[in-house]
Amino acid sequence: MTYSELVTGLKNVPPQELRVSEDDYFEGVFLQASMPTASVGLEAYFGVPLKPLGMSAGPEAEKISKPYGGIQTGQTLYVRKGQEGLDCALIWPWGNGVSVTLKIIRE
Repeated sequence: MTYSELVTGLKNVPPQELRVSEDDYFEGVFLQASMPTASVGLEAYFGVPLKPLGMSAGPEAEKISKPYGGIQTGQTLYVRKGQEGLDCALIWPWGNGVSVTLKIIRE
């Protein structure tokens, strides 16, 4: 799966709000209920999360997520290291229990 295929799939979920969709950055707000569908595409592109929901972040997850605000126990971090650089996806649930923000960054 390519980055553009991942983004196309996420747009088809669809997001509640599409904030940014560029060659190196994607940001959208999704319903929590639609995240199992979105996660299929995320795992096809990234593999399993480096920092799954509910787990504490290890040193590598802390280092990668720090420039983007860090990663907490209730959040998820996916990472893909390639020849072109590092791609990461951060999933941040909202306090309302209904929505989540998904950010995908290509470094």
